[in-house]
Parts: sequence; structure tokens; C-alpha cells
Amino acid sequence: MRLVIRRPLLIILLTLALLVPAVRAVADYLGPNRAYTVEVSHQERVRDPDNDQWELTNGDETCIINHPCDEHPSTERQQALCGWVADNSSCTPAYRVETVTTTETRYYPEATVSGTPVCAAAGENGWCPGV
Repeated sequence: MRLVIRRPLLIILLTLALLVPAVRAVADYLGPNRAYTVEVSHQERVRDPDNDQWELTNGDETCIINHPCDEHPSTERQQALCGWVADNSSCTPAYRVETVTTTETRYYPEATVSGTPVCAAAGENGWCPGV
């Protein structure tokens, strides 16, 4: 009697052990762990104050110097770079293009089943005993 009880138990345990990997594979795809990451690059226009250009004029003379627009070049700097102090001035801000790379998390769509199941032999109350 004891041998008879162990054999069905062994068959059940073996069947369960074989089904665990299949169930896990389906759960991994259908479950919440469908995320993956990608690197996305795009270009941005960025202020470059170190390359701002001041146009200084004094009568008919023009002098262009690189100096940040947020502060006017001092009279000493104008004298040193242009040889004179400007009567009039204007600044053109500089920009540069930088490539920015970010990491985004994306998700695979959930698996779907399409088509119509075909039943080889119709059962009771809409059940299909065999396909």
C-alpha cells in the first residue's frame, strides 16, 4: 500500500517541478517586470557667455571683443584691447549646441492572444473537452 501512495505523490511533485519554469516565464512577460531602459540623445541650445561679443564703436572705428554680456567691459579693458574707449556699444549673446543624453524607462506591451479557439468536440454548457 505504501508504494502505491508514493507513486502518485512522486508524479504530482515531478509535474509541478516541470511546470514551475513555464509559469515563471509567462509571469515574467505578463507581469510587472516588462521594463527596459534606452538612452535617448537630443541637442539643446545652451548659453555660452564666455563667447559673447561686444561691438564697441568710437566715431568711425569699430572694435569687437569677447566679454560676457551681463557686465560691460571696463574702460581699462576697452583701452587695452581697442586702443580707445567706446562712445557706443552693444552685445550679442553667444550660444552653443550640446548633445544631452538621458536614460528612459520604457515598457514592453502586455502579451495578447488573438484568433478564435477551435474546439474539436463540443462539450456541455460551452466547455471544450479537447482542442
